[in-house]
Amino acid sequence: MEKSIEILKIIKETNNTEAINLRSIDMRVMMKCPEVVYNKELLIIINNLLEKSYIEWVRENSSVIITKKGIEYLDGFEKNE
Repeated sequence: MEKSIEILKIIKETNNTEAINLRSIDMRVMMKCPEVVYNKELLIIINNLLEKSYIEWVRENSSVIITKKGIEYLDGFEKNE
């Protein structure tokens, strides 16, 4: 769960105005949580976030954007820290 939160934070930070493509997510995750990339967990986590509707695909450029539900979830999680 912790890794999902970190990746959702990365997407939210980068997602202020536009969608973020998977390559950009990969590069940012590599700097903050390299074990996610090395253990090939990134796509699994992205798919999990998609299934929970915390992010959604922007198909034109193979990118994702955080949803209102994702922002609310992340805000709730940060308040509980």
